[in-house]
Order: sequence, then structure tokens, then C-alpha cells
Amino acid sequence: MGSGFNLVLLSFTPVEGGSLAWGDYDNDGWSDLLVTGLSQLPLPQGYAPVSELHRNLHNGTLANMGAVTVPASASSSVWGDYDNDGDLDILLVGADYVSTSYGRIYRNENPTPNTPPQAPGGLSTSTPNAGWTRFAWTLPTDAETPSLGLSYNLRIGTTPGGCEIMSPMTSPAGWRRLARMGNADRNTEWRLKLLRGTYYWSVQAIDAAFAGSPFAPEQIVSVTTAVPDEALSERVVIRASPNPFTSSTAIDFTLAAATSVRITIRDLSGRSVRVLGEREWPAGPHRIAWDGAMDNGAPAPSGIYFASLFTPNGGDRLRIVRLR
Repeated sequence: MGSGFNLVLLSFTPVEGGSLAWGDYDNDGWSDLLVTGLSQLPLPQGYAPVSELHRNLHNGTLANMGAVTVPASASSSVWGDYDNDGDLDILLVGADYVSTSYGRIYRNENPTPNTPPQAPGGLSTSTPNAGWTRFAWTLPTDAETPSLGLSYNLRIGTTPGGCEIMSPMTSPAGWRRLARMGNADRNTEWRLKLLRGTYYWSVQAIDAAFAGSPFAPEQIVSVTTAVPDEALSERVVIRASPNPFTSSTAIDFTLAAATSVRITIRDLSGRSVRVLGEREWPAGPHRIAWDGAMDNGAPAPSGIYFASLFTPNGGDRLRIVRLR
């Protein structure tokens, strides 16, 4: 662990108007790289769209496996196991350098199956500092992905099996609904400020192919010395109803004292979709509606969004699902 960054020189064609996506396509436990976009270096045919799959050789280098999809500039590509057969497939959208647009799924025919990791063990909680609750677990094992390459998905709720505090976006059986690392990254502990009460929590491991382990046996923690009283008065929690929604949803929050508040809606990539409010609000309960429109007035597509509330003393974030 360090406090800075070192430049890592890996060989792949520089691109613009494209995307880079990491995923273990060959199920060897190491993340490989998919590159699409318009090349920035002269190729034999001149500047042109490229599509390259680079295999991770486990020694700090990548091997170009060639094009596995149509070359596409102005493109976006993601990994995901669309047919649930245990390997990562490719979703690609984009256009060539002339006029043809693409929207394609490429099925992975790799014969090597992926084995989901084991569930984490050694789950424990503690309160190392006033107002903070520490959730911890030990490294599990995986047949393909090295233990240090696993990420973790933390679930915390106020009801048995619930996820009211922290959602893993995973089915109860452990099947990942999103092809990405877990919400706790590669950490084996997580700290939260929680109100006094009883909480139910568990954690699962996620491997390099984004397969999830079963959840560890659920744990119960009672927080009795949580956030100090003076800090409780400053904590702002937001709620949305209905959620999921189709036409509009109401966002509720309560302020202990008058303060400046900024409320925004962002998509999964972090892009601001709508600024709902940015002004001084008086103390007390408040409600502001989101009609599902973006800042430009166009309706937001169906999907997952995050409503974020910011004040000088902190804030809160809530996942909202838009259905159309």
C-alpha cells in the first residue's frame, strides 16, 4: 500500500472515442483487457477503428489476441455473462469510420469453466471509534482468481436478509446482477457511521470473471454507542417513494438546522443527469420530486440512478430504479 501512483507501461493501441473494459474472459483468474475505438497511431490502413482483446500474461504484460468484434469508433463495450454459462461475453455498441452503426453481443466459446469463489469467513464487527462500526472478514479461496484479486460485496440491512443500508445488487443466492467488482472493492473491512439499532449483514466474494460466491452466514450486530448525539443532529438521510418508479418519485429528507443543500441525480457512470435543487433549506422535513427527466428535458432511460444529497456537514446517497 502506498500514497502515490506509478505509471505502468502496457502495450495496446491508443484510442479515442472508445472504451476499455477489464474482465477475465479466459477464466484463468487474471483480468484481461478489451480495447475499442478510433486508433491514434497510424496503422497500415491509416487511422481506423480498432477492436483488440489483450490477454493478461500474469507477468505485467499483455498479449494482443487480435480482433474478436467488429472494429468500432464512438464505441462502448462491456463484459457480462448474458447466457449464464460461466464465462464473460461482450456487448458492443458503436460505429465504423464511415456510416455503419453496430449493436452486437459476442458469445464467449471458451471451454474452460469458471468456478465461483468460496464465501468469506471470519465475519466480525467492532466499534474502533465513537460513531463508527467496523465490518471485517477474512480472505476466502478461489480455484482461478488469486485471493488478493477478489473483491467483496457487502450487504447491510435493518431486517433479516435486508439491504436497506448497503445493497449488494445480487440475488439472495449470490448471483451477480451487475458485471463488476463488489461494492467494498478489494477491502476485507468496511466502516460505517450507523444510528443506534440492530443490523443484519453478510458479505460475498467476487472473482475476476465477476462471479459471486454464496453469502456468508448472516451476522447480527446491535449498535448501542453509535454516532454521538451532537453528530446525530447533523446526519441527513434521504428516502425515495415509490422506488422503483415509472413516472415520478418523491425524495424526502429532514434537516436539523437550516443549511445549504444540493440534490443531484447521477447515472451508474457518475454522470450528472439532473440537478434537483441547490439552495438554502430551512430546518424540518422536506420533499422534492423527480419527474424522471434529465436536465435537457428529455426522459431518462430505464435503469439504475443515484440520488445524492450534499450539505456542508455531509450527506447521503440513495439508489433509485427507473422503469419505463
